Amino acid sequence: MATASSQIERTLGLMLAGQLDLLQGCRTLVAHARELERIAPAEFLVIVAIESETDDIPLGEVRTQWNKEALKEVDRLKEAYLGRVEAQLRVACESMLTRLTKR
Repeated sequence: MATASSQIERTLGLMLAGQLDLLQGCRTLVAHARELERIAPAEFLVIVAIESETDDIPLGEVRTQWNKEALKEVDRLKEAYLGRVEAQLRVACESMLTRLTKR
């Protein structure tokens, strides 16, 4: 079983490589709150804020239960929001990854 640190490191790497949806990554990272608050509290606040602002956006399997037109609108709003916060999110992810790999 992977440690919390290795799961966090993997999630951050996938997010930065564009291989994991950024919002899904934020949701995954929030599950590791205790570890991330200790490692990088300021950067973790960025993750929490983004996850909180987007917690109503459906991800994964639940999307199959949504109306296609409603999904188009939600996806449009998601992309607009990410356009505003992606740079800050990437800086936070890079900083957390650096801190993790230096330990």
